[in-house]
Amino acid sequence: MAVVLVLTFGCASVETAPPRAVAGTWNGQCTDCPHTLLRLVLVQNGDRLTGTLRGIGRSEFGDPDVPLLGGKVTGPLVTFQARGEDRVLLEANLRVVDEGGTMRGQVVHRTVFFVTFTRMSQ
Repeated sequence: MAVVLVLTFGCASVETAPPRAVAGTWNGQCTDCPHTLLRLVLVQNGDRLTGTLRGIGRSEFGDPDVPLLGGKVTGPLVTFQARGEDRVLLEANLRVVDEGGTMRGQVVHRTVFFVTFTRMSQ
């Protein structure tokens, strides 16, 4: 029973933590993906995110700025989706680290890629 209480408390702390401030421009690097460089612009309103994602280089995702869909911040967790020129849904699951200067996580677009974003401006 104590284990259940500990797990429940751990889960609740992430969900009830105030959203991290993530608005601004972020430069990203992706390992083993067609776009090794990314540009993410986030606009934040409470726990909601809008903005754009741009892949720099050539791939099926496309080079123009792509609007974010369903962006959300829950404590240190950042999630969003986007649909590039190939019309395949991209899903991002990131965690804010390093006192808000870095986000790391995975992006799924046909396969799983690992990304690191560094804040360029707020």
